[in-house]
Amino acid sequence: AAGLGYLDIAKEILEKYPAAALASDNDGKTPLHYGAALRDGGAMYNLLVDYGADESKLDN
Repeated sequence: AAGLGYLDIAKEILEKYPAAALASDNDGKTPLHYGAALRDGGAMYNLLVDYGADESKLDN
């Protein structure tokens, strides 16, 4: 949801599973990595940070 810009769906997921903000894929990318690449004025990025996403996490 984060990488595709589905803000409402991402918010619903995070409300039920806040730890999802800290998940990572096989490349070490987190939802924040994908959210930061969106052109949405930072809406997804801010949502993920509000739910505890780690801004200092690096990918592989």
